[in-house]
Amino acid sequence: MPGMANEVYMNTERVLEMAKSFQNMSNVLEGVNRALEIAMDVLNTTAFIGLVGGAVWSRYIGMIKPVVQRMADYCAEIDRDLRSAVTAYMNEDAQGATRFY
Repeated sequence: MPGMANEVYMNTERVLEMAKSFQNMSNVLEGVNRALEIAMDVLNTTAFIGLVGGAVWSRYIGMIKPVVQRMADYCAEIDRDLRSAVTAYMNEDAQGATRFY
């Protein structure tokens, strides 16, 4: 709008809450990834002793695991980005906002 100043306002408490939510999601997904790894190990062991179905399930879980890891990595990245944006805002660093352009 004409005549308005180019000012940016951020509710830093809310943004930090969002960052914490993404951090929590990342932690949960990391836990899921560890559980999937354990399940794969158990299923591979059962396949070794002759239960072929275990090998099939292990392979299926092996396809899911990288997707879960990618989601965990994305959530961790968003957490870091949000925290960096708040820090930049608090330090009045206009360049720190360029991550979101």
